[in-house]
Amino acid sequence: MLKYTILASLIAICLATGPAMIEAGWFSKPGLKADEIAISSPAIVARVETPAPLSGGRVSITADNRGHFITTFELNGKRIEAMVDTGASVVVINRTQARRLGYSLNASDFVHRVNTANGSINAASISLREVKIDRIRIRDVQAVVLDDAALTNALIGMSFLRQLASYEFRDGTLFLNQ
Repeated sequence: MLKYTILASLIAICLATGPAMIEAGWFSKPGLKADEIAISSPAIVARVETPAPLSGGRVSITADNRGHFITTFELNGKRIEAMVDTGASVVVINRTQARRLGYSLNASDFVHRVNTANGSINAASISLREVKIDRIRIRDVQAVVLDDAALTNALIGMSFLRQLASYEFRDGTLFLNQ
């Protein structure tokens, strides 16, 4: 019984003082970045993710008559109509849209093989400076570029969505929260 009382006391002390000890740097290892702390063993390092500054955004998109969530996004400051697609791993744009956004791509850039609903195709990988919708703004979003014949409208995929605090579908509306 005494063993359990001592253990409970130690846990209570750790819970009470742990955050202050971490903040004071008691558990940091030399050479670690500010967003890393060592936990219990020098060989185990946990990364504490610091979220991007919030733009204060909550956006709702109503489904069209086919059930698709299509609206205007800003990619690198340019307005582009796009469909939100949770089945797309990344944001996808076509070559014409990429040129409009300032990307100059050559045939040799299309080295990545991607699977689409219409089969496998070559794509070029880019990083968008910013993807914005209303007050939601996400920086450094991975994207791929497909030939114009393969894609008409841009797709807003998971490389954007997974950086949000949450997104949910309810009553024919998609809610994006940052």
